[in-house]
Amino acid sequence: MKEFVDKISSTLLWEVISRKVEELSELSRIISAANDTEDNFSIDKITSCEILDSESFDVLGFSVGIEEITVKFEMPFILVAKKGKKPVIKLQGYASGACVIPAEGSYDYSSKDFNKMNKQELLEYRDIVNITSLEYLSVE
Repeated sequence: MKEFVDKISSTLLWEVISRKVEELSELSRIISAANDTEDNFSIDKITSCEILDSESFDVLGFSVGIEEITVKFEMPFILVAKKGKKPVIKLQGYASGACVIPAEGSYDYSSKDFNKMNKQELLEYRDIVNITSLEYLSVE
C-alpha cells in the first residue's frame, strides 16, 4: 500500500494540492500565515498565483479504510502572486494537511497511468481528491 500511496502522491496529489495553493481564494490565508509580510500591497488587485517551485510532496502518514485512503502531507512551495503579468508578491512556505482518495478496491486505478500524464491530464482527475484540511506553515 505504501508504494501505491507514494506513486499517487508524486503525481495526482502533488498537482491537485499545488492547484489549490495557486487559487486566488487561498492567497489571503497564505499571507495571514506569513511571519513578516509587509502590508503595503492590495491583494484584491492580484489576478493570478503561480507556484514557481515545489521541491517535493511528502507523505507524513496515511490510513486505509474500506472505501478510502486518508493521506497526511506536507509540500514546500514558492508562490508568486501577479497583477497581470507583473509579479507583486513572492511567498514561500509549506502547505500541510490531509486529503482523502478512493481506496484501490473502490476505484479503478489500474486503467490510469498517472505517471505518464501531464499536469492538465492529472487535473482532470482532481474530483477524486477531497482536501479535508489545509494550512500554511513557515510562510515568509
